[in-house]
Amino acid sequence: MRVGSDLLDRVIQVRGIRGAILVSESDGLVVAAALSAGGQGAPIAALAASLTQRIRRAARAAGLAPPEVVQLRADHG
Repeated sequence: MRVGSDLLDRVIQVRGIRGAILVSESDGLVVAAALSAGGQGAPIAALAASLTQRIRRAARAAGLAPPEVVQLRADHG
């Protein structure tokens, strides 16, 4: 998916961002990734998909609309 790759290439140009990954929420697979050398895309994708699914379930349970975008950030990665 070139559009996803183009987007991630732009994101990693932002100062302080070391990598970015676009993940399929339904199965946790990597759609596109721009990671630094040695970046572990598959485990990050699986974690991101799991967390996003939980966030959506929690929003539904609370009677809220699910988020359109979920952004995860880590101090060292």
